Amino acid sequence: MVVWHTDVNSVDAQQDGIRWDLYPRVSAVPHARAFVIRLRRFSRRPKTVDAYARNLARYLAWFDEAPAERWLEADEGDLLAYLDDLRNGRVPGIRAGLKHALPHNVVPLSGSRIAEATVAQHVVTLRQFYEYLIRTRLRSDPVNPVVRGGGRLTGDTAQHGFVRRRGRLPWVAPSEVWERIVLHVITQETSRNRAMIVVAYDGALRREELVSLRLDDYDRHRALLKVRAETSKSGRDRWVPLSPIGQRVLDYYLDHQRRALIDAFALDECGPVFISESTRNHAQAPAVAPAYVPPPAADGAQSGWCPSRRYRPVRRTRVDRNNPAVSAPCTGRARSKDSSCNGGSGCSP
Repeated sequence: MVVWHTDVNSVDAQQDGIRWDLYPRVSAVPHARAFVIRLRRFSRRPKTVDAYARNLARYLAWFDEAPAERWLEADEGDLLAYLDDLRNGRVPGIRAGLKHALPHNVVPLSGSRIAEATVAQHVVTLRQFYEYLIRTRLRSDPVNPVVRGGGRLTGDTAQHGFVRRRGRLPWVAPSEVWERIVLHVITQETSRNRAMIVVAYDGALRREELVSLRLDDYDRHRALLKVRAETSKSGRDRWVPLSPIGQRVLDYYLDHQRRALIDAFALDECGPVFISESTRNHAQAPAVAPAYVPPPAADGAQSGWCPSRRYRPVRRTRVDRNNPAVSAPCTGRARSKDSSCNGGSGCSP
């Protein structure tokens, strides 16, 4: 058995690049701190490390009144009790986010205030944490208390995990909603926002992929956008084609609004594609910052905004290809889990 050891005292906050002030409970427990440092050393993405550390902090907070041996030697019953409290908002750090009543037009399909995907993320964190404790021989019981589901593909006895995933059909906007969305984008949005929406729709781009585009990622002659590996969730480079409408909208923004900002503030010509004059950064006056994807309006059903927080599922769930104003060749593999509505304003259950 390979034993992993991490000297937590030899790695300070500046060297490991982890903001321990955000996770004081994790930082105070040597085993938990070593686990998070190990994730960082395995080159996990910063957001992944942050999610694991926050999940682990909530789990440790649940054992606040118990000695360290209690969570170290936790059994399956302890994990099931924790997940039940997590689903019902009885875990420190979760309760604050649930104190406000849900809007009348939002229906929790799972019957819980916490999405099952969030619970599944906690389960993965705890499973890997206990695997680490067993591998380092810090836990005396060699059995991982977090049951792993599956077994059908390997020929073993099938068993259910702690979270049972339920596949649901994506919400598809009716034609009149799409008409309002297109009308709003064309008549109300600036050339930058219009280009962002159309490009995100054309290429089924995620938000980070969209706002991280640089000018040298755009090939005007072939109407192609390059999504770089460092910004892609898959970790691979890929080329995304634009529709003729998408190319015209993007070229107009680059030649007018972006060109004006570049000339006015002497910016790098090959910098981010989508930039805006911003007053949010008080360190610079005026500040020019990379663009961000604006959230849906509060009255999304009336303003024409798409009810989803991402434009990627909008592109994935588009089934009416008869409208040339919003039709474009779909690229990439369709993924049903990215095609679900995120419960924004105006979303129909």
